[in-house]
Amino acid sequence: MTVLVREATQADRPEVEALVAEMMPGVDVAARMRWLYETNPGGPAITWLAEEDGKVAGCTSFFPWRLWLDGKELRGALGGDGFVRPAFRRRGIGALLHNASRDAMHQHRITCMYGAPGEMNVTPLKNGGSKEVGQVVRWVRPLRGEVLK
Repeated sequence: MTVLVREATQADRPEVEALVAEMMPGVDVAARMRWLYETNPGGPAITWLAEEDGKVAGCTSFFPWRLWLDGKELRGALGGDGFVRPAFRRRGIGALLHNASRDAMHQHRITCMYGAPGEMNVTPLKNGGSKEVGQVVRWVRPLRGEVLK
């Protein structure tokens, strides 16, 4: 079986929407596409698709983000929406997607990719040369005690 990984185009939008819907059942796909993929202040999303024998097997995306380092603005990206359809898993497709996105960072002027990957993405990311430099923890602080009632 032959796997092709390529950057998605506008013509691929219906397939990307279908993958997002499969990845996150119940999510408002149109709102997610508008928010993260189209109107992100850092720029539109960059998405890669994996196809095996002509069938779309999965995707991954970069959501550009502006970063500051030593007083200079740099372009980074939050990696996200990495997904391989269940019928195509355990074949290295996730790693191929991550490799393609990493290899394209220079072309897209992305200085670093960061994020809190889902458990299924950790191994492909590490196998592709990513390094874990810390952990992400989400904290919530109620504004008023009334919320806790």
